[in-house]
Amino acid sequence: NTVESKKQNAYIINMLDSLVSYYLENFKQIPNKFIDSEIVDENSKLNIIITYLAGMTDHYAINQFNNIEKI
Repeated sequence: NTVESKKQNAYIINMLDSLVSYYLENFKQIPNKFIDSEIVDENSKLNIIITYLAGMTDHYAINQFNNIEKI
């Protein structure tokens, strides 16, 4: 169903955008194993956040999104 697919795509884009924004503002919430000691700038942080999000299962990412939406 094209309409349903577009709704799901919009939800996923919004979810990922929200998670990236949240972790940029709350960088210390990312587990230490993902963080290099050589964080020099926002691009370094962004790369770490993207790596962290890429490793999440769909279910975990949705739960994280729902949790930050409650804040």
